[in-house]
Amino acid sequence: MAPENRSHRLLLPAVDEERVARKARILERELRRLTPRERELVTRYYVLGQSKERVLREMRASENQLRRLKSRLMKAVEDEDGASASPEDRSLHKAAGK
Repeated sequence: MAPENRSHRLLLPAVDEERVARKARILERELRRLTPRERELVTRYYVLGQSKERVLREMRASENQLRRLKSRLMKAVEDEDGASASPEDRSLHKAAGK
């Protein structure tokens, strides 16, 4: 049996399952607040993986609309997650310039 080559092993950071679950709940809530059209736009592109060009063309939407929706969702998640993060997480977040 060949020796294991440890130099190619990825070192992944530990996953904070509670934080991931919290972000998922926030995102689910924010998705419910969208209009049906906005939710479809986001779902088709980010969940179903349809091409941006196809989604925008078929829904007669602009790239700017999709970008604004994504920004709005991510801001809501980050704002609320940052508010509920530990003081240590907030200081690291601030030090990273976010």
